[in-house]
Amino acid sequence: METIPRKAKEKRRQAVRRGHRKTKAVPSQIKLNAEEGIRAAFYVPYDAASFSSLREYARRIDLLFPDWLHVVTPDGHLQGTDLETNKFFDVVQGPAVHSVDDKVMSFLKLEDTGLEVFPMVNNFNGRDWVEISDFLNDSDARSEFRQEIEIFLSSDKYRGLMVDFEDFN
Repeated sequence: METIPRKAKEKRRQAVRRGHRKTKAVPSQIKLNAEEGIRAAFYVPYDAASFSSLREYARRIDLLFPDWLHVVTPDGHLQGTDLETNKFFDVVQGPAVHSVDDKVMSFLKLEDTGLEVFPMVNNFNGRDWVEISDFLNDSDARSEFRQEIEIFLSSDKYRGLMVDFEDFN
């Protein structure tokens, strides 16, 4: 494995920063299609190549949408996927938040990329889009969902939520 001198690494980082964006404004506050380009990327934890790409291009990305959260039951509970067992688990357990990914946020903090993270929530169970009309029509379930989202988003430096609900009545 080739080692790159510290000065060379910093020069490369500065070159990437200079060629990427015009301003230092927070990416989520930039008016789209008017001021400057914003680069967004999706991340999926079940594909090792996704993390490799994130490591390589993190300094060129402004917004990251990791595929971490799911609503696949009518009660509105926020769920994550255990990659070893491929089973769902409750992300919010009382006041505690169960980790959905041990790699991404620690990497982003260590590298100090300035990238903003908007976790994605969807109704996909790994095979199919789950019908969520019962969840959407139940005010208690929606309230539970909102509370769990608030707890989850406050557990780290997340900038918001990307909602990808599909294929429902």
